[in-house]
Amino acid sequence: MRQRVLAVTCLAQALSLARLIVAPSVPLWSGAAVSSFLVFSRAHFFGRGLRARRLGTCSMRTGPKAGADPAAGSAVAVAATLDTLPRMIWSTVSDISAVVTIVGVPYLVASYRRRTPRLSFSFSGSAREAFDDQDGRAYCRFIFQGSVRNASLDPNSIEKIYLLVWKSRRKKGVRTYGSYSPTVTEGGSELPLPIRLDARQGRTLRVVFEVALDGHVVELVNAVQPLSPAIPGTPPGAQLYLPKYTFELAFEDIAGNFFDQDGTLRNRRGIDRRWTLENTFRHLKDGNPLPFLKHITWIGMGDAVFFVKRNVRRLGI
Repeated sequence: MRQRVLAVTCLAQALSLARLIVAPSVPLWSGAAVSSFLVFSRAHFFGRGLRARRLGTCSMRTGPKAGADPAAGSAVAVAATLDTLPRMIWSTVSDISAVVTIVGVPYLVASYRRRTPRLSFSFSGSAREAFDDQDGRAYCRFIFQGSVRNASLDPNSIEKIYLLVWKSRRKKGVRTYGSYSPTVTEGGSELPLPIRLDARQGRTLRVVFEVALDGHVVELVNAVQPLSPAIPGTPPGAQLYLPKYTFELAFEDIAGNFFDQDGTLRNRRGIDRRWTLENTFRHLKDGNPLPFLKHITWIGMGDAVFFVKRNVRRLGI
């Protein structure tokens, strides 16, 4: 069905282009809404024919006076009708092409959007627990359980799964961005990456990350914030705390598209550049701002390109 609509829409555009080449003086269709197109076209067509007949009648009336040859008047009417016939045909073709385009383009956009790659994760539970390995090194185990869904009408594959902490709600930068290797299981059986997902398929997975508690990861894991307002029934003076930072999943498909766990496309290249921005600070402290300014320029240009890409993607392109 989608291929047929695309073919008809392309044909309509070709006819519109042909009309511009063959009959450029015929005005483009800008009439009523699509729902009243049939009535409009019929009135438009027969209205032109009526004007042609009136023109022929006027030509006959302005022709030779009474007593002249009737065949001459008929010839004038036929010539006037033939003169307006191409304009009438091309104008009707233009009207039909415009309506086909108006109806076909939204259908094609909706059809291609349903085929746009999109991966999301629906949680059924998550937990974290601390443990020590055989060498006494501290680790934190992050456990995520839920359903990974491919919302597209085309099959896709999960190439990589990331564990990260976003800097803000805009999700343009991250606080941690480690290349941790997860353990993925389905029904007790371990699954190697990449994981194939058929069209509109969801798979219930258990994703486990084991992260060494060193460097800035320790600060992110141990950071807490008080629960406010306090839960009713809490003893006086007691205070409950929650983790300050939320560790989330992100997915990269086989085409390199980078999705957060809600299924929203994110700028992977912009995240990488913001992550390495701190490498230019030492040059800035030494009095050389050029690396910093160059890096900021690349970030801004990348954000502009991604803005265009994301909006074009909404059209299914």
